[in-house]
Amino acid sequence: LERMRPPKVEGLDKAIVIRAIHMDESYGEDDLRAAPPFEADLSGITRVAKNYLGLFEQPSEPSFRIGMVQIYVRKARFGGPDKSSNGHRFDMVPLANGMILAGMSCHPFHYLHEEHESFLDMCRRFDALLLRFGMADIEDDGGKRARFLGGMRQLQQDEGIVVWPWPAEGGGLPAQLVTAFDDPEAPKKPHQLSKGTGSDTVTEAAWLGPPFSQCEAAVCTAEQPHACWIDVGEHNMTSAIACASRVAQAMLKLLEEDRRKQKQLG
Repeated sequence: LERMRPPKVEGLDKAIVIRAIHMDESYGEDDLRAAPPFEADLSGITRVAKNYLGLFEQPSEPSFRIGMVQIYVRKARFGGPDKSSNGHRFDMVPLANGMILAGMSCHPFHYLHEEHESFLDMCRRFDALLLRFGMADIEDDGGKRARFLGGMRQLQQDEGIVVWPWPAEGGGLPAQLVTAFDDPEAPKKPHQLSKGTGSDTVTEAAWLGPPFSQCEAAVCTAEQPHACWIDVGEHNMTSAIACASRVAQAMLKLLEEDRRKQKQLG
């Protein structure tokens, strides 16, 4: 496959790309499984992703450190109906890049219920956590929803870490983020999430925000089992990163406001 060039987004053309490719003959298997292109200590948890190709270079002095939490449902085909072939959620690349372009760092990783305590310890290294999975995925992968949500609330209360969506049954994203996720130019075709067992009390749009419909070509299917970011196409890449940049700016404002409040409280 040819080398993938980063899409140009107005006002963001100076973004430096460290490895914005999918694969070509200059990269072997060892490179594809190399460490993600950022400096972050993710020790203590198992790496689930196959690669991190397409991510932009992380800022050397990020304004905030963001952890993007995903779940790979091990008994589900492809890891779930929202996964690309690298094991990440299909819209991970543009969303993470939007945060990087806004001056924040973004580190995608996966939750394994067997490593719950180690996972919580690792999460303490971040300023905020963005949960990017359907709530039913926790139990579909063998974990306990109440245990996970309780751990997230503990991080909020004890460490002051911001967690989005709000980690509770029926929780959701702040209205500012839902609005930012909603791209008026994107096709209105909701992406299917795992429903799991039992009833979910919150819709996908309220929990995760409207889906990045531009990226649906990166979702693995029986017909396209190796789907990845490069399959999205340049036009949709540009649209997705522009939308992600709006989300990132909304996140940045919320985090700055939270930081000001924390300083006032002493």
